[in-house]
Amino acid sequence: MRYVVAVLFTVTLSSCDGAGIPSVDSAASPPAATAAPKTFDDQHSAKLKASPTAESDRPKYEPSEVEHAAVREALLRHQFKRNASGAQQNAKAYFIQIDDKDPDDAFLNRFDGHAPPVRLGSQFRVGDGLLFHVEAFKWIDANTVEASGGYYEANLSSSGNSYRLERKNGVWQVTVDKMNWIS
Repeated sequence: MRYVVAVLFTVTLSSCDGAGIPSVDSAASPPAATAAPKTFDDQHSAKLKASPTAESDRPKYEPSEVEHAAVREALLRHQFKRNASGAQQNAKAYFIQIDDKDPDDAFLNRFDGHAPPVRLGSQFRVGDGLLFHVEAFKWIDANTVEASGGYYEANLSSSGNSYRLERKNGVWQVTVDKMNWIS
């Protein structure tokens, strides 16, 4: 919704003509030149850009690789438990990809002993289990991350989700899981 801010003029009246209608004093100084009315968005967007709390002015948080791994693991474990696939926790195996790539062995080892077993995404074949993917991590601050991801089981069983994770008492938790699409 846009709002228009009206610009007001002051006109000096000096006399009335014979019909009782005020006339404008030609000797009065003209009002200052004004630009076209600005919208509310135009006026306030400049203030927001100049504000010290504007996103572009915030110091960018640089997480460590350990923090990245903890967030990715928390999101994948969330997906394992909460997905709309046909197989869900009864899948033969879970396959994972991070930013469209296989994770390294150190990350994969975080899931040792998991049932069903967790494998590299490149090993996935339809019918073998569920492929989970996570990507587009955006660190809002040291305790908040947004990401996207989903699962793929087959052509008519997959989803795309948006997530928000927050660190609470030192543990990463998914606080928002929005399904954007499903097939």
